[in-house]
Amino acid sequence: MFVKQVEAYATKLFLHNQTSDVYLWNKHLSDSIHAGDRYAAVECFIDMNRSNVDCDSVTLVIALSAVTGSNDLLELGQQIHGMAMKLDFNLDVTVANSLINMYSKAGCLSFARKVFASMEELDLVSWNSMITTYAQSDLEEESVTHYLGLLSDGFRPDNYTLASVLRACFSLTSGLSLVEQIHVHALKTGIVMDN
Repeated sequence: MFVKQVEAYATKLFLHNQTSDVYLWNKHLSDSIHAGDRYAAVECFIDMNRSNVDCDSVTLVIALSAVTGSNDLLELGQQIHGMAMKLDFNLDVTVANSLINMYSKAGCLSFARKVFASMEELDLVSWNSMITTYAQSDLEEESVTHYLGLLSDGFRPDNYTLASVLRACFSLTSGLSLVEQIHVHALKTGIVMDN
C-alpha cells in the first residue's frame, strides 16, 4: 500500500514538474487505462485540468474511455462532453464516437442520438455504434434504418455492422426477408464468403 502511494506521489511530482506537456499527461492517462485502473485515469485527468494543461482530442478520448461503462462516472462524462464543446472538439469524429459509446453504454440513448445527429463527419465506427445501440435497445427498426443510411452514405459494412443489423432483423416480422437481402448484399460486395 505504501509503495503505491509513493508511486502515485512520484508520478504527480513528475507530471507537475514537466513543462505541462499534454503528451506526457495523455501517456499517463493511457497507461492507467491499460492497467485497468479507470479511477487513476480519472484522477490524472482531474489533476491535469487543475494544472491548467490544455487538453487535446486524444485527452478527451482517453478520459471518455475511463468513464465509459461506469454509471457513477456519467456526470464526469457529461462534464467532459461540455469541455469538448467548449474547446470545439465535439465535432472531432473520434471524440464524438467516444461520446456516443459512453452515452450508449450508460443507457442514455437520447444523448447518443443527439451527438450522432450533430456530427458533421461520420465514419464506419459512428454508424456501427448507432446500429448496435439501437439493436441492443430493442429498437430494431431504427437499427435497420441506420444500416440503410450507412449504405446510402457510401460506407461498406464490416462484419461488426452485419452482426448488429442481423441481430435486429431477427426481432422484426419482416426479418427473414431482410436477413436474406443483407446476406445477398454481403456476398455481392465480398464482405462475407458463402461457404
